[in-house]
Amino acid sequence: PACSRDGWGWDFVHQGVEFMNVIEKQLAGFAKPGSKCSKPPTEALAMDAKELEMYVRRCFTVWHYAYAAQSVPTFQLAYFLANFPNATWTFVDYHRLYGNRSQDVLARLASRLGLRYNPNKECDFHSRRAKRFTSHDKISPRFNRSRLRPLFAPWRHAIDTLIERSGAVLL
Repeated sequence: PACSRDGWGWDFVHQGVEFMNVIEKQLAGFAKPGSKCSKPPTEALAMDAKELEMYVRRCFTVWHYAYAAQSVPTFQLAYFLANFPNATWTFVDYHRLYGNRSQDVLARLASRLGLRYNPNKECDFHSRRAKRFTSHDKISPRFNRSRLRPLFAPWRHAIDTLIERSGAVLL
């Protein structure tokens, strides 16, 4: 895929459209009154497994709201939690794993899984990612966080509520 002037732009489905515009359009589609996929994310908290299954199948098919659905899988997570209520869940926050706390996250994950953790360069995702995206032949992914945060806030709140209800650990 080609890259836009903002660093993260086009793909083969959304030719010539910047990432921010795609996300904003997809999230606006969820809020469109009368749409069959317009349930607010908080409704995922009250739906049963069958309702969630039908909603996920109808509204989150491949490439249909793909960026938004992959970024905030609220209904999908609710569906899995409803179907596996007795499972032990561990969620890893991508930003922590690939941020400057990767060693801490990996150590906690290994401990949770009963594994021994030996930190090394291969497991330092933060340094590897920084090196990869600062080389001259790569374009750093950038987006407007101040525009995205309010768009994703209700979705993130619902996901956090689901994680908390499940008794899961968030690393």
